[in-house]
Amino acid sequence: MTIGTPRPMTSTQSSRPKTFSVAIIGSGGSGVVTAGQILLKAVAKAGFYGLMSRSSGPQIRGGESAAMIRIGLEPVTCLDDRFEILLAFDWLNSDRFKDEIPLSKDSIIIRDPDAGDVPQVLLDSGARVIEAPLSTLAKQVDQGRGNMVGLGFLSELLGIPQVAILGAVASTLKRKGTAVTQAAQACVTL
Repeated sequence: MTIGTPRPMTSTQSSRPKTFSVAIIGSGGSGVVTAGQILLKAVAKAGFYGLMSRSSGPQIRGGESAAMIRIGLEPVTCLDDRFEILLAFDWLNSDRFKDEIPLSKDSIIIRDPDAGDVPQVLLDSGARVIEAPLSTLAKQVDQGRGNMVGLGFLSELLGIPQVAILGAVASTLKRKGTAVTQAAQACVTL
């Protein structure tokens, strides 16, 4: 599922930028940080480099949350000055991140239609909006979660091998038990 500007992360593409930046946002408890940690682990399993920073509002369930990941063919030491992809689980206080997560006309915003409209402050960047029915697809899986569907969407878009993303899900969620891990893996493969 290649949709244009972003291309798979493969070391054989000489014209490919050496880094790629992804941001994931949503309210606290929506699985933003977990998705970011799994993506970072999958990137490493696939043989690439990565760095993640996170930001959050009040330390109570429901405050805004962001995971900002930079992926590279070589070691990365800081975040980039713009993001190619913004994946949003919801828009609660998302305008707070407009300066932390700069977008451009070359960026893509992935939104769940069930989460409402993209805030104007993000649309003003000129980024292209793509709809991905994360919550609807998650309902197809017992104990399914939209953040795991979004993670699968990102991994496919970035060209991360399925074995790497599923392995990262398993190693990250194993303490939550087999049922949770299998549900997450099923959501990723959707």
